[in-house]
Amino acid sequence: MHAEWTLYEQVAVAAMDCQRLDVAKDCIGVLSRQFPGSARVGRLEALLFEAKGDWAEAERAYALILETNPFDQIVHKRKIAIAKAQGDMSLAVDYLNKYLELFMADHDAWRELAEIYVSLQMYKQAAFCYEELILAQPTIPLYHLAYAEC
Repeated sequence: MHAEWTLYEQVAVAAMDCQRLDVAKDCIGVLSRQFPGSARVGRLEALLFEAKGDWAEAERAYALILETNPFDQIVHKRKIAIAKAQGDMSLAVDYLNKYLELFMADHDAWRELAEIYVSLQMYKQAAFCYEELILAQPTIPLYHLAYAEC
């Protein structure tokens, strides 16, 4: 039976990707009835708000999840994605900095933050991010090149 619920979850995500929000809503409804109060289903509900473009509701849903579990990496990353989708790069920078305070070893987040800083022409801050990446992964030449460009 476990595979059945995983399938509902996968179909819901695929339906959102295809803008079949009605199908996604039905799948999430089934999961919500089976697993009331589940953080995983809560993330799916928030993703549905995102798919609809209802950023404020998605933010509220994610905030509720973070109240219960402030170390939910997926939710923190979704909040960053919402800020970027809305074109609010300064908010994305704030969220990324808060995320990196909790999850310092996330190299992808450091790289993303560096790229945003470069796009905002904040080269000193971007250089710091690349320094962190070089310290963590000194054998990756792209970090050295990006640091030199900053």
